[in-house]
Amino acid sequence: MVGVVRTVSVVSERQRVSQTSAVGASAPRLTSTSYALLGAIAQAGPCSPYELKRVLARRVGPLWEIPHSQIYDEAARLARAGLLTEAQEGTGRRRLTYAITEEGRRELLRWLRMPGRDRVELRDVGLLKMAFADELQPAELRHVAEDHAELWVGLADELAQTMTGAGGTYAVAVANAAASFWRTLADSLPSELGPLGGVDRQDSAAAPSRPVAQDDPVSDVGSGFSPLAPEAPAA
Repeated sequence: MVGVVRTVSVVSERQRVSQTSAVGASAPRLTSTSYALLGAIAQAGPCSPYELKRVLARRVGPLWEIPHSQIYDEAARLARAGLLTEAQEGTGRRRLTYAITEEGRRELLRWLRMPGRDRVELRDVGLLKMAFADELQPAELRHVAEDHAELWVGLADELAQTMTGAGGTYAVAVANAAASFWRTLADSLPSELGPLGGVDRQDSAAAPSRPVAQDDPVSDVGSGFSPLAPEAPAA
């Protein structure tokens, strides 16, 4: 959990509105991101958006990345719906702090108890490349497999150091399983190119790569690699 949240000096008008206007308001459309914020605040206590980002990083890590700007927007939306309260310091940085309401806690528990019927989506650049692997020679595919084995090993180490609880255990197990798959695949393939040649690994590494958009959810460039894509912001 994050450190103790400071007591705010002045409750904002928005908090009073969010508390009194919830009755009779139309139910908002909640997303997985909505429930991630409700769960994080329920466990950590009142949070600023920055503190909330840190809580989410420890709870779900890179397996469910949520942009900082989306945390601000979603927390404000949940406050307007009466699922969170919003308070603002009257002086200084005028920091916002969000806390879960009884209605928000009931909604979180309802979601947690629901049967798992959501579609599971795994987006891994390596598996996308595998769909077109017939274009490569086996030795070239081996290089791809070796690269992704290293990526998953690195991700498993990162998750073990940053994520906590059962979610962290699950995430590390998934990353280790993926690393094992890619290593087994690499070991099953020849290391030398056949008579048809192919793209030389060093030439390929030296060639300029296509710029990757920052919002590309399946980018495997540097630290942007993420096996699961974040969901789109709520409308």
